[in-house]
Amino acid sequence: MSWTLEKALPYLLLIILGVILYVVLRKLLSRSRKGLRILTTLIIPLPFFVYFVFSPIYEGDFSNNFRSEKGVFSDLKPGRLTVLTIPGCPYCYESIADLKKIKERTGVDTIDFLVVTSDAENLEWYMEEANEALNIQMLSPESELVSLALGTFPTFVYAEGENVSVWDNSGFGVRAKDWIEDRISK
Repeated sequence: MSWTLEKALPYLLLIILGVILYVVLRKLLSRSRKGLRILTTLIIPLPFFVYFVFSPIYEGDFSNNFRSEKGVFSDLKPGRLTVLTIPGCPYCYESIADLKKIKERTGVDTIDFLVVTSDAENLEWYMEEANEALNIQMLSPESELVSLALGTFPTFVYAEGENVSVWDNSGFGVRAKDWIEDRISK
């Protein structure tokens, strides 16, 4: 199942559940009471809204907002997803679960997870979470790749020759993950 469908399916199913509840309640309750009709009509969106409270849709969830860069970056491997991170970044840490899932779903050998640091101890936190599923390495703060992040971490990068696609964390939604999986699948 695609990332997009996986994200949207629960909401669609809950709208259908609301319609089913509406039909059942309409049959059970008397049609003569106007107030009950309004109440049963409010039942349709109720399951959707309850789920939304616990699992909201954020602005970037369905996005594929990347910017294109031109050039050859020596630290990038063409056709491979690379993630630029910094030490102690909770969003970078959270991205590891999705990266492991992308790796599993596509069967790729490597996803590069580069931590902008000069201290190897800063890799340990990420290495524990990745459990050897990602290629976690140090990236010198002076590296040309750091400029791609524009100060926003994590930054996801995919290179095809001289064409480099770059996403910040809010632009790397489910549509971007589907796009990446289409490109890196074996």
